[in-house]
Amino acid sequence: MRFGSKTSLGIDIFDGHIHVALLSSGKSGVQLVKSVQAELDEGVMESGNIKDPASLGRAIKKVLKVNGIRNRKAVVSLAAKPVLCQIVDLPEDMPGNLSQFVRAEIKHSPVFSGKEPYYEFCGMGAGGAAGVERLFVVATDHEKVNNLLKAMGLAGVEPVAVELPVMAAIRALHAEKISDRYDADALVGHIHGTVLTMCMFRKGELDFIRSVDLGDKADDANGFCDRCAEELGAVIQFYDVEVDDVAANKREITVLVDSLIVSAEDMEFSLQKAFGGLASVCSGSDVYSITPVVENEAIAAAPITAVGLAMRQLGVAGLKVSIDLIPPEAEETKATKKFVLITANLAAVVLLFMIVAGGVVRAQLVKTQAAMEERKKNTTEGEGIEHLLKQQYTMNSQITHLKEKRASVAGVFEDDNISLWAGILDEIRQVTPKTLYITRLAFADGSKILIEGNALSFKSIHIFGELLGQAKFMESARVIETNKNYDVEGLVAYSIECILADRKGATVNAE
Repeated sequence: MRFGSKTSLGIDIFDGHIHVALLSSGKSGVQLVKSVQAELDEGVMESGNIKDPASLGRAIKKVLKVNGIRNRKAVVSLAAKPVLCQIVDLPEDMPGNLSQFVRAEIKHSPVFSGKEPYYEFCGMGAGGAAGVERLFVVATDHEKVNNLLKAMGLAGVEPVAVELPVMAAIRALHAEKISDRYDADALVGHIHGTVLTMCMFRKGELDFIRSVDLGDKADDANGFCDRCAEELGAVIQFYDVEVDDVAANKREITVLVDSLIVSAEDMEFSLQKAFGGLASVCSGSDVYSITPVVENEAIAAAPITAVGLAMRQLGVAGLKVSIDLIPPEAEETKATKKFVLITANLAAVVLLFMIVAGGVVRAQLVKTQAAMEERKKNTTEGEGIEHLLKQQYTMNSQITHLKEKRASVAGVFEDDNISLWAGILDEIRQVTPKTLYITRLAFADGSKILIEGNALSFKSIHIFGELLGQAKFMESARVIETNKNYDVEGLVAYSIECILADRKGATVNAE
């Protein structure tokens, strides 16, 4: 790899297999460095879920080592079933507690009947009816996410994000198959193991998403293909009936096969029989023609989902919707560990400085004593005493100054609030909407944080305030001011005041 290039690792886990893609990004564009596919031992996964995290961790560690992949930060696909992903329209009278509203919507789904799911959501901007904002919501079992993180930890991999496989696939296909299709609808099907996920894009924006597990057809390739055609046809029929502004000949159908159950050739035959020339099928052998990846003659094919996962860290343009399923407590632990490591390194530097400073002081004392002895030989008794007193005063002042500096530095590193502030700032980062940015953070009165910045809409400001109020480091948050930004047209300036929660008597000190 060339000097200055950035590398990124994507790890896709599904139905007893591991797919790995290592990408690099530099002046020549995005390049495929490594592509690996490996089969897991029987019993590691069961029904699409991780049954043995320890064995999975060892398998991933072995795959990376054998293939010479040293990257330890990776974007990982969510290996869990069932998973709910849906688009939720917010009512015009937006609820006060957004998280509670999403939780109520999820509980309506039979997937989590009687269970308390783990969920994440993000804004999608205006869509559907005029003025209605939308949320993209993903929900699954909390324990299944923890099993995935446990396996990654045992493999020595640090997950940068945990993402839905279909979102990674969409990112990989976006430039060639979705963007700039303003005169046509784009229906994208993603076959990942036994799961078919269908996404309808209208004018480049995600409008519909639905997942169907076709595991009952896993042993029947022809039946699997026919069932996929039926599900895609149902989506097309819905849009033909409900949406009358797009003609049938202005619709493109793309199906990505990232599965070992059926071949791309069989799927293409089935879909073209059902939809004619509107349908096209792609797979890992088409990686260079359907993604921005520059062709590498040494690698003929690569798993598209793993490539899309790796693209997340490289900042490749794609779908605006972005969900990270790493639980907040895991992010907080990671942030705290990072700050502890930084603190330990700083402490080592300070200790080295103190040792060097002590040596300098001792050397100065020896030098001064030698000079005093020499002075004694050349001065009268009165002059020698006066000079000794001055030297002693100077040395006492230097020693006092160094002791004060040492005590001050020690006080900083004994303060537990270093890790507390790591969590506070990390929480603010996590809940900041994509349509809003922060220009100023100020701490006042020992318990308040003032956040100022600009946003694209008033609603995103209030959503931000709501999410801040739910953060565990915050007792409350309120929007205290919103004004049009007269310097930049279309932006709204805002100020939000946050009250920090009482952390069991901990004193917050931002200085």
